[in-house]
Amino acid sequence: MKRERKKKNAAGVNQKRHIKNNTEKFSGKTKILFTLLIAFITFISFFPTFDNEITTWDDEFYINTNPYLKDLSFENVKTLFDTGTYYMGNYHPLAMISLSVDYAIGGEDAEGNVNPFMFHFTNFILYLLTVTAVLYFIYILFKDFKLAAAAALLFAVHTLHVESVAWISERKDVLYAFFFVLSLIAYVKYTDNGKIKFYVLSLLLFVLSLFSKGQAVSLAVTLVLIDYFRGRKLIDKKLILEKIPFFILALVFGLIAVGA
Repeated sequence: MKRERKKKNAAGVNQKRHIKNNTEKFSGKTKILFTLLIAFITFISFFPTFDNEITTWDDEFYINTNPYLKDLSFENVKTLFDTGTYYMGNYHPLAMISLSVDYAIGGEDAEGNVNPFMFHFTNFILYLLTVTAVLYFIYILFKDFKLAAAAALLFAVHTLHVESVAWISERKDVLYAFFFVLSLIAYVKYTDNGKIKFYVLSLLLFVLSLFSKGQAVSLAVTLVLIDYFRGRKLIDKKLILEKIPFFILALVFGLIAVGA
């Protein structure tokens, strides 16, 4: 028994040393440089989208014929947040409002056509922020900056994400992903130090993600996976209670999405 305990303790010490070594390989300046390099590669990969026009697919309905786009009034905002208001088969008030803000900034050209640049630029900025958030999330989860940088770079240049950035109608995708990853970061912070402010922040960011796109409901299950990975007891009163608000929100927004 004593030998087994010693082996377990030794394994724990070695694991801690491994984590410590991973975190100490890179200085603060090196981490910043790698982060900037990934941001630059992301920019090089997607800056051609800035010249994209409005497509003849869903963009026509989200931009040219969108009754909410040009009128960001209180009444319209209230209508968008009404759970009975669906647009293009989706309940995504925050995404709709962000498009209206882009129109308010970018306006129209001399011929009265909606200027698409601001929409594409915002999509890119949201994606770039999400890439940075992914890097930080992987870093605080695994305590391995090399792994985090590699994962963020792969995420940044993966072809599956081209549509989300290049297509204006996919604003809902980049917006929900941004808040989704931020919510995960706040939750990991909460599991690290137990400070309730990070738990509340994670919950609020989850709500923003849900208001951006219905697929955000998957975050509730993702939190359970994080608990499992971090060695937290899944059958624990505290853990069950802290997940209830997330699963209730996921259920409510899931039903709203099904109603669309």
